[in-house]
Parts: sequence; C-alpha cells; structure tokens
Amino acid sequence: MVLEMDFWKEGAFDFCEPFDDIEDPGNVIKSTYIANLFCDEPLTAPLKEKSEWMFKYLDSFLATMQRFPGLSFAAQRIRFYQLRV
Repeated sequence: MVLEMDFWKEGAFDFCEPFDDIEDPGNVIKSTYIANLFCDEPLTAPLKEKSEWMFKYLDSFLATMQRFPGLSFAAQRIRFYQLRV
C-alpha cells in the first residue's frame, strides 16, 4: 500500500528527512537506513523511473549511489540543499 503512494516519486522527497532531528555523528544511521531501504526490490522498481532526487547529506547520496544503480540511469536532476557533510 505504501508503495502505491506517489510521494516516493516526488522530486522534493528526501528519504532522510525523518531523521533530521536525530543526533547522528557521521550520518551512520542515515546511511544504514538508505542502504537497507534500497535492498527492498518492490520499492526500488518504481524508483527506477524517478527523475529528480534531493539530498541534504553527502553520505546518504553516496549510500544511494552504491545501493541503487538505477539512480545514475534515471536521474535527470540531483539537487543538494542545505548540504551537510
């Protein structure tokens, strides 16, 4: 049911936003979350069509690149906002 919701495909959707208020030195929690999230094939299938991506954390972007090869094929725009390294 959650997979059928359109927010996954929105360009302004940041996968790590729910973790913004959590103390996470080195972004270990965020990176692990992204890595585990993209192990879910039913979720990654519709994301292969997502053309816009948004990241606040460099570590979450790198984790996404490693775990989700579809990003480099479908992404037409990758935006970094309030970048925190």
